[in-house]
Amino acid sequence: MRCQPFARLVVAGSFCLAATAATAHGVGTGGTIPTDLAATSGTLTSDIVISTTGTVASGNAVTVNLLGLQHDWAGDLVVTLSYLDAQGNTVRSVDLINRVGLNSGHTFGTAADFGDGRGVGDNYLFNTGYPGDIWANAACSDPPGCTTPLGDADVIPGQTNDAANGGRYFSSTTGGARSNLSSFFTGLDVSAGKWRLTITDAADPNRGSFVGWEIFIQTAQTIAPFAGTPQSAGVNSAFATALQAKVTDGGNPVSGVTVTFTAPSTGASGTFTGTGTNTATAVTIASGVATAPAFTANGTVGGPYTVTATATGAGTANFSLTNSSAPGSISIVRSAGGCYAALVQGEPTHATTWTISPQFGTLRVVPFWIGVIPSSLGSTFLDQYDMACYVPATSGTFPDHVTLTATSSADPAVTASINLDPHTGNPK
Repeated sequence: MRCQPFARLVVAGSFCLAATAATAHGVGTGGTIPTDLAATSGTLTSDIVISTTGTVASGNAVTVNLLGLQHDWAGDLVVTLSYLDAQGNTVRSVDLINRVGLNSGHTFGTAADFGDGRGVGDNYLFNTGYPGDIWANAACSDPPGCTTPLGDADVIPGQTNDAANGGRYFSSTTGGARSNLSSFFTGLDVSAGKWRLTITDAADPNRGSFVGWEIFIQTAQTIAPFAGTPQSAGVNSAFATALQAKVTDGGNPVSGVTVTFTAPSTGASGTFTGTGTNTATAVTIASGVATAPAFTANGTVGGPYTVTATATGAGTANFSLTNSSAPGSISIVRSAGGCYAALVQGEPTHATTWTISPQFGTLRVVPFWIGVIPSSLGSTFLDQYDMACYVPATSGTFPDHVTLTATSSADPAVTASINLDPHTGNPK
């Protein structure tokens, strides 16, 4: 466990968080409740901007500490925590308290004070996992027995006078129901925006104040590609760049994290050196980067396909890879009708793009459903492939030749070309 110090605005202290996540911290200003000194009801807001990146972790990852809170009718107050995006729009919002004690027997809520009952405030902490029930404490007029469930306590114990829980309460909403403070923000990207505390004094005539507030946010680890995507390699060949994933927490690199790399188990895929399978693990170093063993494409042409990198609690990073035909294996052949077909590793294909350079004459690419490749290559019937037909121009300044090029759709580096006579369209 790791313990975080409170801001020393009222009472020094600390609370403990799990040591597996980074903790972002911010402190906001306080004020009178309500802010208008001439009023006895109204709303106060206070904002905190925290310079951090990442998302809110799962579990009890959000803690709010109301510093030096004093009010002589606790049942008047509604306290809400919100997160606003960079444009000022409220993304999520949840109650910390909402009119404590308000029910059919207490139409104005509890008359208990926040603070010591003599105008001096105290600290009150809220987290989903904290044991204190603020509604029960507010109703306890005869501590420690608390035999009067609809009574009014003199004060709601805070950090200085709560022997049982140290002023630590679970967040609640109307009727005392848990508001699950942390789960409302789990997974929220807090890389931009701000946290806002809103305190509404909903009834006359009582008043109060607080010194300030602070928030502690545990951020989740995240994983992202660092190198090796996108890329392609010939079948049965190693990819040139090792797959690397980076794990961060609150924008800071995390070392010692085991990352699992997984390629598809069927179809176009590959294997990792060392395991000889489609999976491998690597551990992040000080930079937060984990480097997978060399990855070799299998014998199946295809892609792009996805290789994933995962780390517990950090999510998934995706790498886009393609298994291309071996360089030089694409070729161009002429059909009996004078058009051209592309062969990839000796097989006709429509997974190509065709271009003519210079752009003189007309190039037409049409699908050909049934045909026979030239007899010199065997009488093999084709299900479908693309035919490139060059129609010469009838006028203009004729170049010496035009170049017809077929480019593999799987790997732009794999091409084949043939020069044509711009007058006849025949090979030159």
